[in-house]
Amino acid sequence: MKEQKGEKAETPRGSGEWTEPVYEYIFRREDVAIEINIGGGTAPETFVFENNRWFAEDNPSHSKPKLAVEETGGKYEWIFRSWYGMNCR
Repeated sequence: MKEQKGEKAETPRGSGEWTEPVYEYIFRREDVAIEINIGGGTAPETFVFENNRWFAEDNPSHSKPKLAVEETGGKYEWIFRSWYGMNCR
């Protein structure tokens, strides 16, 4: 959530939502230091994160991201979805 180069916002931008449908983020912790880059001119306290799935495949115990606000219902483990839509661990 970052202003585009050359844009000037008179009020902070906000209301970013990462909710249903569930987003699944599979990443390598060694490659990702900052999960969500919050630039100037934003209002991160208005962000909403719900029910997303996060998995650091190279360091599973560090899958939980550092977000601007606490996520509701987030999952921080591997979930494999088969071709038939079943969730398997």
